Order: sequence, then structure tokens, then C-alpha cells
Amino acid sequence: MDEINNDAAPVRICPRCSTQSETAGEHCPHCGASFVRGRKPWSKRRKRIAAVIAGVLVLGGGTAGIVAKVSHDDRVAEDKAAAKAAADRAAAAERAAEKAAQAKKDAQEAEDKLEREIRKI
Repeated sequence: MDEINNDAAPVRICPRCSTQSETAGEHCPHCGASFVRGRKPWSKRRKRIAAVIAGVLVLGGGTAGIVAKVSHDDRVAEDKAAAKAAADRAAAAERAAEKAAQAKKDAQEAEDKLEREIRKI
């Protein structure tokens, strides 16, 4: 009976040189290309560059957020100040209107009093 050899390495075809080989390794014995397709592992330099870029993006985003918050707070403070100034102007106008109405009422009362005095005579 034929025995099945489970320990045999699989036949692999090199993506670069198309050599067929029975190897358990990750690289072609003929040209040294990797049998594993996909991305290459990141080198230390690439990792550092990615970390620097990520750091710059985080700092830039944080700075932009802080600037937006300060700008928003300034606008809110300006709006509150404008609203308070408008309310103060409205209150002053209302007080002036009340004074004018009181002055008109006092003038009318003085005129009425004068008229009564004239009628008494």
C-alpha cells in the first residue's frame, strides 16, 4: 500500500521567477523572493515616519480644536455683550418714555389746576 507522506512540503510557485519548489520556507530558493503575498513588514524608519505623521496630525487637530473653541467663546462673549448693550438701550429708552409720559401728565395736571383756579373766580 502507498503511504501518504503528510510531512512533505507543499509545492510552491515563485511569483517573481515562476520556479516550482517543494519548500517549507517563506522564500524562493532560486531567487529569494517571498512566497507570502501582501504587504511587506514595516521597517523601523517607516514606523518612525508614520508615528511622526500621526503625532503631527494629532497636534494639528488639537490645535485646530483649541482655536475653534477660543473663537467660539469670543463670539459668544461678543453676542452677550451686544445683547446686554441692546437691553440697556431699550431700558434707557423705556425710562425716557416714562419720564416723557410723566412730564406730559404733570403738565396736564398743572393745566387742569390752572383751569380750576380760573373757574373758581
